[in-house]
Amino acid sequence: MNSIESCNLWNGKKIVWEKLKNVNILVGINGSGKTTFLNRLYDFISGENRKIDLTITPLPNRVAPITYVRAIDNSLVDKKKNESVLTKQLELAINQNPKAPSFFNYRLRALDAPEKASLFHENIIRFFGFVNRFFEESEKTIAVSSIPARLFFKTKTGGEIGIEQLSSGEKQLLYILLQVFLQ
Repeated sequence: MNSIESCNLWNGKKIVWEKLKNVNILVGINGSGKTTFLNRLYDFISGENRKIDLTITPLPNRVAPITYVRAIDNSLVDKKKNESVLTKQLELAINQNPKAPSFFNYRLRALDAPEKASLFHENIIRFFGFVNRFFEESEKTIAVSSIPARLFFKTKTGGEIGIEQLSSGEKQLLYILLQVFLQ
């Protein structure tokens, strides 16, 4: 192959991968669509899904074997991204949890100590700002809805991304930041 092009990744991004050689490395920030792109490429080449928005320009008279070694991610083992061990741990750190500190437990502390409510609110605003700096390049901002109470991310185009839809790297980053915040 000489080049591969894919459109409509997160936030309508387009990937063009040119001058492909025998070994290629795809790098990018967490949540930029690397895994989505590779999954689309594999599905297209393997024939599992030819309807994918993908253009491949082959080199004449050359068929090179393509091996896709998937990263070992618990979500792949569990078959569903929202059933991974990482996603479950992240949900425990976010949702009300009687056995460990969580984001929503922290928010509820304002009800138990109304005189400190503004301090709790300021800390959450600072935490959101910190998280947003880490997610800035992927054009996502963290938000919280009140009914139902949940954390999610807003995209630049106004869409919403649930926690379970984040990439593995983004989930790990958010989990670490949450744990530090809750300490």
